[in-house]
Amino acid sequence: MDILRRLGVGDARFGELSEVVANTRTLARRLRELMSLSAVEKVGGLYAITDEGFGLLMRMVDLGEGEVARWARDDELDGIRYGWLRIPLRRYVGLLVDEFEDDLVSVVLYGSSARGAFALGESDIDLLLVVEDETEDVWRRSCGVYRRFEASWEYRAFDRWLRRRGLYGYPSATVVELRRSQALTFHPVYLDMVFDARVLYDREGFFRGLLERLRERLREIGSVRVEHADGTW
Repeated sequence: MDILRRLGVGDARFGELSEVVANTRTLARRLRELMSLSAVEKVGGLYAITDEGFGLLMRMVDLGEGEVARWARDDELDGIRYGWLRIPLRRYVGLLVDEFEDDLVSVVLYGSSARGAFALGESDIDLLLVVEDETEDVWRRSCGVYRRFEASWEYRAFDRWLRRRGLYGYPSATVVELRRSQALTFHPVYLDMVFDARVLYDREGFFRGLLERLRERLREIGSVRVEHADGTW
């Protein structure tokens, strides 16, 4: 797995991979095993991960992240259709937790990526961040978290994987930031979250409760969501 993780962010020579697996005999044996599985290929003097290898790596990382993501709602994360989106999101929300600690209230994924209608190369990742009212420098700190996210292995590996498919790399994110008191006021964007949102972090069930009250109110007034063939509603 260490070899695949290293090759996930760039091709490497044997000597460079020895920084990951120090024993050269073990490294040579592991590379032969990975090549026999079609997970790694050698092009010139460089070793490269294949599509099969990246798929294997994705499954291994996805299974191994549970302990790291104790803060997260696993049922919500597992409901995200795309592994390339789910794995980096775990890292991103973890970085938010590290930065804001008890000031972090909720992190919500919504829009096409939550609905399973994400179009690579076209769609953005839509996120809502709710923090406590007294939280200082929210925008600056949120930007700092995103820069750290872009430097993470998860972002770099999936950015490269998408670029190899002729795309523009990892999709950009649109982050809406609200304080708790602001979040209690209805915002039209909530209508895009009523049925499809993935609440990735939610201290004391704050945002899930808010959405449930909104759903109840929409039922009371007899509203119906009409969905069209092109994905709009």
